[in-house]
Amino acid sequence: MRTTLLEQIRKRRKELGLKGIDMPARTGINRQQYGLIEKAGNPNLETLDKIAEGLEAELMLIPKECLAQVKDVLQGIPNASFRTSTISPHSSQISSKVGSPTVRHAGLQDTGGEDVDDPWKIIEQAKGDN
Repeated sequence: MRTTLLEQIRKRRKELGLKGIDMPARTGINRQQYGLIEKAGNPNLETLDKIAEGLEAELMLIPKECLAQVKDVLQGIPNASFRTSTISPHSSQISSKVGSPTVRHAGLQDTGGEDVDDPWKIIEQAKGDN
């Protein structure tokens, strides 16, 4: 699991176009410590939280029974943006647009265009659709 997490950290940094030398300013962790963490480190939770913040990401525990659904949602989101569909309650038209990487409703249920800040709502919606 640790190797997977370290790979995800490295991958996310590269997706953002960042180099290892960019990370101290973004995380508050010195360059040598960050380099060791990315290679094979064993960071504590506080350090992981700083790294996640620096990578514009969020740490989250995902129950194993929900992991496949979360991965499906995330695989549908390109690196920098994703496509959302909005169904107007007053029309049968569906409009699509490219938005920020914030998940709106990921096609699971119309939310009236509101952001879904709680990813657990998305998981619960997916469970209800099955």
